[in-house]
Amino acid sequence: MNLCCTCKADFASVSAFDKHRVGKHAYLYTEGLEMDPPRDDGRRCMDADEMRAAGIERDDRGRWSITADRNRVTEYWWKAA
Repeated sequence: MNLCCTCKADFASVSAFDKHRVGKHAYLYTEGLEMDPPRDDGRRCMDADEMRAAGIERDDRGRWSITADRNRVTEYWWKAA
């Protein structure tokens, strides 16, 4: 289980978890908005629409996973069976 403590989303892989976090590592999104001038490029979680656009979808268990990875693994196991 790869649970994001910030947005509480559950991810099927570390790569999906890493992909959903975007922005500069130097400061959080909210900290950037407080800067003078404000910056909106701080570290944050993608929202559901952004994740789907990036190829991250919810699986049957409700976990977010990278669609291409899930399809590749499913295809591999169906061929191996």
